[in-house]
Amino acid sequence: MKILPDKLSVNGFQYEKVIRIGMKCIYCQKITPDIFRFEVFIVKVQKSTYILGRLLLERETFPKNKDFGKTAWCCITIKDAIRRFNKIKGPRIPQITTTKLIKSYSLQV
Repeated sequence: MKILPDKLSVNGFQYEKVIRIGMKCIYCQKITPDIFRFEVFIVKVQKSTYILGRLLLERETFPKNKDFGKTAWCCITIKDAIRRFNKIKGPRIPQITTTKLIKSYSLQV
């Protein structure tokens, strides 16, 4: 299965993975060099399928617009993103990692 990359471009925006635990992720969206947003989401898996006679293998997908508010959320700060991430069922971000993430991304916001 093809997994989501650490860096990707979607709808003209650049994204970089901040953290992933299981099927939960936080990606940082770079709007401008000085403005960041954080996308928190549950990773979805697209099953293998044929399109125009060509096999597309099973792969993880970045959230679509329709996913926001259901399985994906946009947060203004890393603190809000961590809170949202930890509300989703499953493993939480360890406190030591939370502290490092806040220090790292608070300097950029």
